[in-house]
Amino acid sequence: ALALSGSPTWRLVATNDSPPPGRREHTAVFDSMRDRLVIFGGYNGARINDVWALNFSYASSWADITPSESGPTGRSGHSAIVDPAQDRMVVFGGDGASTSTSTWALSLDGTSAWRLLSPLGTAPASRREHGAVYDPLRNRMIILAGRASGSNFGDAWALSLDTALTWSELPPPSGGPTARIFHAAVNDPVRNEMVIFGARDNANLYSNDVWALRLSRPPVWRKIVASGDQPSPRRQVAAIY
Repeated sequence: ALALSGSPTWRLVATNDSPPPGRREHTAVFDSMRDRLVIFGGYNGARINDVWALNFSYASSWADITPSESGPTGRSGHSAIVDPAQDRMVVFGGDGASTSTSTWALSLDGTSAWRLLSPLGTAPASRREHGAVYDPLRNRMIILAGRASGSNFGDAWALSLDTALTWSELPPPSGGPTARIFHAAVNDPVRNEMVIFGARDNANLYSNDVWALRLSRPPVWRKIVASGDQPSPRRQVAAIY
């Protein structure tokens, strides 16, 4: 944990339970209602589909909350967001058998039940290693870019999380970032934007550029040029707002 106030200080979080097996390319979301970190899936020699929670309110304890009933198959490179209105985690895409176009929801209450969602509209092309954020003003999941069949995407899609779940492609604004994977994406609720940083492009080059996509209509990209020292180009980055 990195303290964000005062002088930034790292501390190792001691847990009183056995942690989940090591992994990469999994997802992690913060369940604010229960003050816990929830991780799902990933790759550790094989694609896995377990669900774990690190509860910060009870001596930082890990718990395996993998539902007993059938859920998504093992996957990596997928995306996940918390839908607070329905108290659930929504998962899209990823790399694995028959997973890259499916959308699943895991209830975060005591039932911890998986449900395969069947949104209306045309779904995005199958992909992995994309970015995703939750847009609270419109109650929707936004996904950006990703990769499939050896090529990167640069498109953006919205999944309405209201009663009538519906996919729709956001009108492609001009002048935006190049197609990419392995970028970090966060929602900036103050400016109503999705902000992304870092990536790997189609030429396998790493980047350290920062872009913001306005989530209100019409969507508009703007490049953020910051002062001070810049992080070096990188991929598979993580970020929080």
